[in-house]
Amino acid sequence: MPKIYYYPPSSPETPGNSGLWLRYLMAVVLGLFCGGMLLRSHFNKQDYKRGYEAYKTGDCPTAIGNFNGVIHRWSPVDAHQLSQRAQTRKTECETYQQAITEQQNGKSVSSLITYNNLLANHPTTELRPLIHQNAAQLFAETKPTQLTEPEFCQQLESFRRHEIIPGIGAKLPAFYRDCGDRNQAEEKYSQAVIFYEQFLKAYPDHEIAPTIKEKLVQTLIAEAQQQGAATILRPPASGTTESGYTVLQIQNDSPSRMQLVFSGPEDRIEELEPCFDCETYFGKGPETCPGLGPIGRYTVPPGDYKILVKSIDEYQVTPYRGDWNLEDSLTYQQCFYIIRDPLRQQQPVDLERELSKTREEERRSQPSHFGF
Repeated sequence: MPKIYYYPPSSPETPGNSGLWLRYLMAVVLGLFCGGMLLRSHFNKQDYKRGYEAYKTGDCPTAIGNFNGVIHRWSPVDAHQLSQRAQTRKTECETYQQAITEQQNGKSVSSLITYNNLLANHPTTELRPLIHQNAAQLFAETKPTQLTEPEFCQQLESFRRHEIIPGIGAKLPAFYRDCGDRNQAEEKYSQAVIFYEQFLKAYPDHEIAPTIKEKLVQTLIAEAQQQGAATILRPPASGTTESGYTVLQIQNDSPSRMQLVFSGPEDRIEELEPCFDCETYFGKGPETCPGLGPIGRYTVPPGDYKILVKSIDEYQVTPYRGDWNLEDSLTYQQCFYIIRDPLRQQQPVDLERELSKTREEERRSQPSHFGF
């Protein structure tokens, strides 16, 4: 007879404690993580606060050390952007400290330029009052000869724009004049022209503006002579005018703006707009003046004048200068156009540069001269 076996169902196992331990472990890890973040945040706030307080007083070595703690302490969340703010103020402090070091080493001009660069790159910096104080001290202590060095003179426009010290505008006119005078004395006429022109543009009503204009006129003529200006004779009288005056009538029959300079009983610097309907001639000019361009009519006292005619827009147009006696009650007229020289000047050629020139650059760089 077959036997029947009975197997009772197995009893369910009592749930173990592994899940509980896992949740406990996760809670511990999360707590440690959050605690670490809170601790990092606390340290960041403390370091930033100490760095910021040192930064405001100009104690940049201390400030940089504390800001580095904020910058290099990793944190997944920067709710108050402390790291970014610390980096910005650290950069300001590094530049400020460089200026301080240059000042301590007697490099006054370099220090002024570094202070100015800080103001230019960080116009809202809270170091501005300290920069003003230090820069004012540098201006007072620096030898006048140092304040006409090329490195300093090239920064005058930037000093004015970023106001390196309060009231810098009142000091700059003398600097523009002195920088121009030094370059003129060293026969660096093109540089002198720049400073005199910047002066007149920034301070047209200044009490020494007439003197600067006279210097500019003389320097423009000297510059043209240095550049190999050709000679132009006075044209014959073409009419009469009222007594006590002479009239010079100039017509610009060229596609370039023209500058006219008069040095004599009355100094004048004039510009004539280009003639947009006029052409540039090649090799030979027209038989008579085209008579298409704008006309300038200049009434001046009679007398001996140095006259300069130059192109403003063209690179290699030979300027003209002449010594003219403009007689009382007479009118003189002259027109000018541009003649392009058919043969280029023999000089080393940068082939890559030549091939990359635009048509406009090619036109402007070809040797040429005025016709009249």
